[in-house]
Amino acid sequence: MALGLDLSESRDKVARACQHLHALNAEAEIAAEKIGPYKARLGEQDPKTGWYPVFITCAVVPDDVQKRIATLIGDAVHNMRCALDYIAASLAEISKVSNARTQFPIFKNPVDYGKRIWNEGEVIGRGQLGGVKFGLAEIEALQPYNAKPDFKDSPLWQIQRFSNYDKHRRRSIALSLPRDEGAFSVAFGGCPQPI
Repeated sequence: MALGLDLSESRDKVARACQHLHALNAEAEIAAEKIGPYKARLGEQDPKTGWYPVFITCAVVPDDVQKRIATLIGDAVHNMRCALDYIAASLAEISKVSNARTQFPIFKNPVDYGKRIWNEGEVIGRGQLGGVKFGLAEIEALQPYNAKPDFKDSPLWQIQRFSNYDKHRRRSIALSLPRDEGAFSVAFGGCPQPI
């Protein structure tokens, strides 16, 4: 669907997230050299999610290094979350409704999504997409509840979960990654680099 959306602000946020991820990669390399030696161990597969925890241990990770890494991760995820919200705001603008409360919805349950946002066949969204007339089916198709076999496999769910924790509670350096992909990567205008 060609809507002629201005996604330049979303692209800027994704580009900024890439900068944070590149800085994180550099910080991690420097920290690994200074702190070493470290050991990595793959934990047992979680039968519910299919994911494997990775445990990395080293002698001591200085607080300042932990804080810098946590801040870079939080800033990268925050910028990705903002990019999604900017898309929702652009959809509100072309729908000629206020984007003051517009937010890209992320749901783990289709019933809740239907009650609060949109059901197939409806012509406008409600709640976080109140009054939006365009892109509703595309946003619904991206919802975590469509991820198989589990909503936790959805990158959107990971962004939502991490963003909320980082924004409302405290910095964190933990981010779940699926085993079968092997690396977290962001692709945008020549930016892709596994982290």
